[in-house]
Amino acid sequence: AHPFHFPGLSITPPVQALYDRIEKLPPGSNLLLSFDFDPASKPELEPQAKAILRHAFQRHLVVFATGLWQTGWGLAQRIVQDCADQAKAVDGQDYVLLGSQPGGAIVILGMGQDLAKTFPQDVRGHATRDLPAMKAVKTLKDFQLVVSLGAGVPGPDAWVQFGGDRYKVPLAAGTTSVNATTLQPYLQSGQVLALVSGMKGAAEYESLMKEEGSATKGMDSLALGAFLLIALVLAANAAALAGRRT
Repeated sequence: AHPFHFPGLSITPPVQALYDRIEKLPPGSNLLLSFDFDPASKPELEPQAKAILRHAFQRHLVVFATGLWQTGWGLAQRIVQDCADQAKAVDGQDYVLLGSQPGGAIVILGMGQDLAKTFPQDVRGHATRDLPAMKAVKTLKDFQLVVSLGAGVPGPDAWVQFGGDRYKVPLAAGTTSVNATTLQPYLQSGQVLALVSGMKGAAEYESLMKEEGSATKGMDSLALGAFLLIALVLAANAAALAGRRT
C-alpha cells in the first residue's frame, strides 16, 4: 500500500533539531540509542527508532544500543539488527548491541564512569573492551549524542537527570504522544535538545529522510479514521435534524 500523502504534515522544530544534529555529526561519531519502551508502545516508537537508525547508518555513525526496559530488549535488538543488515553495517565495528540491565539510574551512572565495566560483554558474549567500536568510547562523555526513546519511567527523564545533567552529554528524546507534555519542560530548558513525539513525529522524520515508512502509512490510517468519525457525526446530526422536521 502506498501513502495517500494527505496535506497538513509539517515538520516541527523539535524533530528538525534532531535530524539536523545527526546530519551534522562527522562520520565515525558515537551515537547511543536507548530503547526505553516495550512492545505495548511499538506502534509509535518503533518507527522513530527505525528512522533514526537509518539516518545514523547513512551518516556512518557508530551506533551503541542499550535499554532501561528489559521487557523491550528483544524488540529493540530486532529493530537494530534489521536496520544494520539493511545498511550492511558490521557488528562490533559499526554498531554494538550492549543489551539491557535493570537499575535505571544506576545503569546510567555506571556508564558515566566506565562503559565496559557496566557492560562487560555485548549480547553475543564478546568482551566489549575488545570491540573496535569501543576504542574511542570509555564513558558517556565519549558520545556525541544520546537518544532515549521512552514510553515512561525510567526513560528520558532518567537520562536527563543522571546522564545529560551530570555528564553534560548532548541528549535527545522520543516518546509517545501521551507522554510528550511531560518532556516539554526539558525541551524548553535546553536539557533535551530535540524531541520526537508519537507517530506524527516519526512521520515527520521519515519525511525529512524522504522515506515512506510505517509512520507515514500509519498517519494515513489516523487521518482516514478522523475523516470517518467526522462523517459519522455529520450523518448522525443530519438524521437527527431530519427526524425533528418530520
